Amino acid sequence: MKHTIRLIASLALLPLCAEAQMYKCVRADGTIAYQDAACPAGAQSKTIAAAAPKSSSTLLMTPDARGHYHARISINDVEVDGLIDTGATNITLSAATATTMNISGSGGKAAMMRTANGVVPIYSTVVNRIKIGDIELFNIAVAITENSPTLIGMSALSRFKITQDSGQMILEKR
Repeated sequence: MKHTIRLIASLALLPLCAEAQMYKCVRADGTIAYQDAACPAGAQSKTIAAAAPKSSSTLLMTPDARGHYHARISINDVEVDGLIDTGATNITLSAATATTMNISGSGGKAAMMRTANGVVPIYSTVVNRIKIGDIELFNIAVAITENSPTLIGMSALSRFKITQDSGQMILEKR
């Protein structure tokens, strides 16, 4: 009986001890991907974190060498690396990335947006469903510009409680 109780208690604690390994992959073309699986052949690999996420509605990120935080963002089943940018109003995509993700600027609202590089024309639209990491969000504003890195801005980040602890950024879905 004692051994059965110990076994059940040990098994119950197993999920608390699980760790999620993160890899930074630098591909031959110079692009960088952050993923939870080992890098493909031909890509430089660096292990960057091993931590147990708090839940499936929590995203834990370790900064890159420049101190920037990145997360995978998926729209219409197309996944790309995005830079966390609390200074960006919306998720911002280049026209090429938007096209790859099957997002059309036509039908969106044309506007001008102030960026770190000056004022640029954009098309603003709403995407019905996106994923940041494994966390789904619905009805998120997206800005499409001619040429921009993929930025994860406040239209998505406002749906999270954002904290930093021990050098890591933690996004917890509200």
